[in-house]
Amino acid sequence: ATTAITGEGLLLISQYYEGTGNNQWIEITNTGDDLDLSLHPVYLMIITGTSAKNVTTTNPLICASLNTGIFESGASRLVKNPNASLPGYAVADFNSSYLVFDGIYDVIYLTVTNNTTAPAAWNDRTDVVGEVINNMTTSTSLADRSLYRKNTVLNGVSTFVSGDWNQVTVAAADNAVAGTPERLGFHGFNYFSKATGNLEVLSTWGTFSDGSGTAPARFNYINQRFTVANRTTATLGNTWNLSGRGTGLMIGDGVTGCTVSNGAYNIAAPFLEINNGGTLQIAPATTLTINGTNTWAGFRSLTLRSEGALNNSGLAVVKGDLLNESAAPVDLGSGTFELSGTLRQRLTGQNLF
Repeated sequence: ATTAITGEGLLLISQYYEGTGNNQWIEITNTGDDLDLSLHPVYLMIITGTSAKNVTTTNPLICASLNTGIFESGASRLVKNPNASLPGYAVADFNSSYLVFDGIYDVIYLTVTNNTTAPAAWNDRTDVVGEVINNMTTSTSLADRSLYRKNTVLNGVSTFVSGDWNQVTVAAADNAVAGTPERLGFHGFNYFSKATGNLEVLSTWGTFSDGSGTAPARFNYINQRFTVANRTTATLGNTWNLSGRGTGLMIGDGVTGCTVSNGAYNIAAPFLEINNGGTLQIAPATTLTINGTNTWAGFRSLTLRSEGALNNSGLAVVKGDLLNESAAPVDLGSGTFELSGTLRQRLTGQNLF
């Protein structure tokens, strides 16, 4: 096992894509804070074929050198075979003729050294995908599929564990919509509330639209979207703080009306979106804080969709813009509203101011 510097250890190989022909990609995501790569460089290495058995004696090849600039929290970078043509939407940050693998005997890993004399890079690895096969008569095939890291994996590992990955078909990755973990270039998760349970409790949430599935590991993580659904009312039993680049709260699913009341507890989130039929009630002597964040769809803070309502009787602090998509300006309640950005009113698809 390897003990990595905290920053590099929070860079994950978040997706592996082994398609037809030369369609091979690796996605790397920063799950920690912004990382200065000039001070903490990381390198993507590969060993292919039956040599992958001998990772401590076979010299690896460098597929990508991440050694300049800032790797932003929550951002993903893509490394591809230069002849890859699918998925059509994916845009590479690095092209490497060494990134050639068939999913049979391959080991791909991140390391903090660019020393390609074995076993230096392997000993300094911070994350790995691909089996280290000791019996060359067997293998665990990762061919013709895409793997993405499960939401419970929060940092790099020194040993490949197949159970840490979700497997999907290459076609599923090719057709994945923006903002989903199957799509190359984005690593994040969408959660939906169950029919019961306080919202600040992790077990109230799941990855399936009915609230079942895997619960989030924590609320302070990158690129998590929490949609309050499957109920008409929801409450808090304690203070609720969401944090992490790209993370936000969605009130309502846009179909069924839902009212969220914070009671006596404060709420904080990087961004907030109140959908059609959704209402957020902020009680007196409590605070709603929206800090604003970059997301895959651009910078977001507070958005009121058509017929979405914010009834603020306390203090609402929005450190960014307020976008109102209702047909007319809306009443935000009798409390104090602090907006540090721009108020934007959208009618019939056009911004008026």
